[in-house]
Amino acid sequence: LRKDFICDEYQVIETAAWGADVILLIVAALDNHLLRELYNASVACGLEVLAEAHTPAELKTAITLEKAIIGVNSRNLKTLKTDLATARDMALTIPGDRVSIAESGIKSRADIESLEKRGYRGFLIGETLMSAPDPAARLEALRTDVGPV
Repeated sequence: LRKDFICDEYQVIETAAWGADVILLIVAALDNHLLRELYNASVACGLEVLAEAHTPAELKTAITLEKAIIGVNSRNLKTLKTDLATARDMALTIPGDRVSIAESGIKSRADIESLEKRGYRGFLIGETLMSAPDPAARLEALRTDVGPV
């Protein structure tokens, strides 16, 4: 996954050349025309697209990208605060046939299980792992509920 602020077709070509499988397109950072252009270029390069939304309006736009994986980021990009209610609430409007990923604010196995019940099939977890004294042990706890780490 190239997790970056993609805003130019050159970056799409670069991503494919570097051997990535998936590219992140942040709906909030792109106007509709550029979003569609970058999506089409990504698909043409053989990349999967993770279309990231933070609001219901952005989610509606992301869903129009027919083959995109839908990412819902629970981090408010203006305040940088996270609230998993964002992912939980927005899950209700993601079509059941779309792969969806919950992003940010995931701290426990219970969070993952709650989001899985709402249809999320993948998770982007950064801060929880990066702030852990032992990231590998923390990941194992998230995967298997071995208790706090």
